[in-house]
Amino acid sequence: MEPEHTIYSFGAFTLDVARGTLNRDGVESRLRPKAYAVLRYLVAHPGRLVRKQELLDAVWGSTVVTEGSLTQCVIEIRRALGDAEQRLLRTVPRQGFLFDAAVTATTPPSQPPATNSPAEVRAATRVPAGQPSLPLRPLATALFGLLLLSGFASWFIAHRAADPAPETATAPRAATSARSIAVLRFLDLSPLGDQAYFADGLAEEILHLLAQSPDLKVIARSSSFAFEPGSVDLGTVAEQLDVDYVLEGSVRRAAEQLRITVQLIDTSTLSHVWSRTYDRTLSRVLEVQGEVAADVASALAVSLELPPASTSPEGAAAQDLYLLGRHLFLRRGPGDLDAAERHFQRAVQLDPQHARAWTALAGVYHVRALDVLHDPEYRLEEQRAALERALTIDPMLGEAHVRLARYFVLKGDTAAAAEAFERAKQVAPGDPLVIASLAHQALLDGRLDTAIELADRVVELDPLSAVYRGNLGHLLLAAGRFEVALAQLRRTQALSPDQSERGIDIALALLLLGRDEEARAAIPDAPANPRADQLRALVAAPAPASVAYDRLQACGSAQCHFLLAEIAAHRGDADTAFEWLATARRIVAADASRADFDLTAELAISPFLRSLHQDPRWKALRVDRPMP
Repeated sequence: MEPEHTIYSFGAFTLDVARGTLNRDGVESRLRPKAYAVLRYLVAHPGRLVRKQELLDAVWGSTVVTEGSLTQCVIEIRRALGDAEQRLLRTVPRQGFLFDAAVTATTPPSQPPATNSPAEVRAATRVPAGQPSLPLRPLATALFGLLLLSGFASWFIAHRAADPAPETATAPRAATSARSIAVLRFLDLSPLGDQAYFADGLAEEILHLLAQSPDLKVIARSSSFAFEPGSVDLGTVAEQLDVDYVLEGSVRRAAEQLRITVQLIDTSTLSHVWSRTYDRTLSRVLEVQGEVAADVASALAVSLELPPASTSPEGAAAQDLYLLGRHLFLRRGPGDLDAAERHFQRAVQLDPQHARAWTALAGVYHVRALDVLHDPEYRLEEQRAALERALTIDPMLGEAHVRLARYFVLKGDTAAAAEAFERAKQVAPGDPLVIASLAHQALLDGRLDTAIELADRVVELDPLSAVYRGNLGHLLLAAGRFEVALAQLRRTQALSPDQSERGIDIALALLLLGRDEEARAAIPDAPANPRADQLRALVAAPAPASVAYDRLQACGSAQCHFLLAEIAAHRGDADTAFEWLATARRIVAADASRADFDLTAELAISPFLRSLHQDPRWKALRVDRPMP
């Protein structure tokens, strides 16, 4: 049996059983109780395989939890140990874990009983990390009283009657293996009505935190934020998002005071499961968003382990800048990208430990490079520096790993890209961005069925995303599943009716189904669009078809040559198709830095070229590479 005063030492770390602490070079690293218990068990059994069930029995006993709870603990432990490369805590696939370090166990000599000093009494009765101590409650009450004496008091009291009770709860429905939730946009109830960005950002942060639970399917932001706050029909939300629960809320911000009200609703009955109001100062915004997520997880009886949050004024100010920058980055109006970049830069200046702000800054550079300036080299090394900084702070940030993989793709370093992508897969297997990247990689690897399965999972997590649903439609076309693809592409057009490309996609599906007249009618009026010209060349009357074909020939781009190859293949002329494809490949090779036409992906997904796959010349065209 382990002595109660054992101290384990490994590398720069000490784990003190009596004090319940993990220290690195004398500085305490905070862990949640379950994560600490898992680490303690592993450290007590170094150098041997500890099976998952053994850990579950040792830490949770008779409490029934999923393996996802254990996985969350392992993620937190690796973060605390700085073990992103998994050298200390190794995963043995399908079996368990191995703590691979030299561990020394010592037991300090017992001390004779002594009269404790007041300081020693306070130390002996300290509250575990993450739980408020009793002496704080009078202080919180006193601070609240001071707030009521401020100018905020009249506004606060005037709105109090309209809010629900501070906290109510009813039993959630019985646990299922597919519990799902959507976090809707929070309503801005601030006096000036100018905090919508803050309300949106807070809801998104809570969504992000809930997504860390292995027991929850959390609908992605682009779908759950599709509904206008304050006028949401929950029945429609439940139907369109297919979720068990909805979290909605409101935010009031006046100077440095916040009031956040949230309520959890069971979509099967449209009844309230739980609600609570949080009154906090702005400096505690990072802490309160974690508190809300933890309370929701508790109300749903699902596991969620979260790292401690900063409560510094600098951290709160940086978070405010990050939320505003995120709002601008997603809106993409005139000047928004420039402003977003300035806000992210200011955020990391105020709080250099803000990993998501570093990642967002890299994202701005990436979008400006490819979508605005069409210069893949623009601030490329600044992207890498920002991402490496983010991953040093938080090695478990899936988005940062995906963006780093994209950096390596642009650099032509396929091995590093594959490694970064694999890390994204390990740390964020449920992130829609990561799953979409997995689908793309499966496509490039020739695993079309797997790509479709993964793309379908992304649509399940983000059902109102026209981009993800359109991707699924194209994959289904590539597999020859034209009717199913047409249904998905029609749904995509309904989600983004102003995009002419959606009409082109539908016309393509109709053409492949042999419904030429319908395809002709579905082609949008976009004469300068090469894909529309391709369809006209195939289904229009002879004169306009000839004009469209001539435009493609005169175009000269790699895309136009590729489209001409598809026309030839569709007409059964394999030799001409390969000639056009060879020309397209030469154009791409002559300017490999251009990222606006991915020949490898187009070859993999083209339904027109399926008839060429058995030709010996086909393999010579493949340029396989990882592409997140």
